[in-house]
Amino acid sequence: MPNDRFDYTEALHRLCRDICRKLSEFRNIDTELIGYSFSLARNTATRVGGWASVTPLRFENGSSVTVKERLRRTIDQSGKPAILRVRMYYKTPIVYSLDGRELLYIFDVMAPRFLNLSVTEKINTVMHELYHIDPRFNGDVRRFPGHNWQHGNMKAYEAKAASLGRQWLATEPDPRLYDFLKYNAEELRAKYTRIVGAKFRKIPLVPITEEEAFRLEPGLRI
Repeated sequence: MPNDRFDYTEALHRLCRDICRKLSEFRNIDTELIGYSFSLARNTATRVGGWASVTPLRFENGSSVTVKERLRRTIDQSGKPAILRVRMYYKTPIVYSLDGRELLYIFDVMAPRFLNLSVTEKINTVMHELYHIDPRFNGDVRRFPGHNWQHGNMKAYEAKAASLGRQWLATEPDPRLYDFLKYNAEELRAKYTRIVGAKFRKIPLVPITEEEAFRLEPGLRI
């Protein structure tokens, strides 16, 4: 008979806590300030699409405020068409964990795509996402120079994630920490009556006035 229920996001939290405790690359990360989320992918038939993601809850360099510019067509004083540059100011919403901690990141896995990966692919994906977190753990992501600022050289990024996965396995972690990664979606459904997990909805930016933006971030650069 299958067991009653399995909390996938709690298992993911325990896994990340052990990884960040053991690997020097991640010791700056406080895993209690990450929200762990379990989402159902729209396209569930294939592996195509994202497997997991880390969403930062602060802007560049950990700022709580950002400025976005857009162009708006208008008519100038002489009656001629003109383009007006409009600045919009936003702040990040405050997101709390169930126990009241203010979170800095959301770590989301996509079901069933993530579940149907191999164990090695799952571990490497977790490393890939954790490596996105800014080394200062300030709510921003790690940024690389150049156009591809999210990953830098993708091949080198993936090699780094795989290396971190091997390093963690070399610490001989308790097998119970990653036993759940051995099962694909169908096998988990057979093993447990219910698969549950926390879910964070899409978090919208909060529009604010210019005055409030500079009050929150006096050193805001435009």
